[in-house]
Amino acid sequence: MVDKLLLTYLLVDVLFLGSGALLAYVAISTQREINHGPTIDTVARDVLLDHAPLSATLANAVMIFLTFVISLPALAMPTNRAWLRLHGFLVVFSALFTLVIGLVVWHMTLQTRANLSVMWDAQPAQIQSFLQQKVRPPKRFPGIQRVLGLMLV
Repeated sequence: MVDKLLLTYLLVDVLFLGSGALLAYVAISTQREINHGPTIDTVARDVLLDHAPLSATLANAVMIFLTFVISLPALAMPTNRAWLRLHGFLVVFSALFTLVIGLVVWHMTLQTRANLSVMWDAQPAQIQSFLQQKVRPPKRFPGIQRVLGLMLV
């Protein structure tokens, strides 16, 4: 007979591993896209994501992988509670680490509007030109283009 509690534990552990893989994938692919170079279509996303805590997200993914590896001896030795206890502490630590990263991203999102001028000034001329081309209104509203041009210069 299969123990339902053990199957639930395994399912949650695999989902936990999947969340670590998802964090690692997002951090690595975002960093690769940022390093690939800007285009008109990706410049706004790259400028905003350049300030995201991608290294901390990757460190969190590594911590989640380590936590999963620690859970394997806990499964293999059900009478030894030390591994299970260590696994529980690492799960709580990973959850708190994820919470802190989420709060940092949330705070950065709230500060985005206040920091737009600083971010704009820090960008090279090519990036500023791409951003202007990206947010340029249609040609049927020339008055709006002049106003936006004055605001962006």
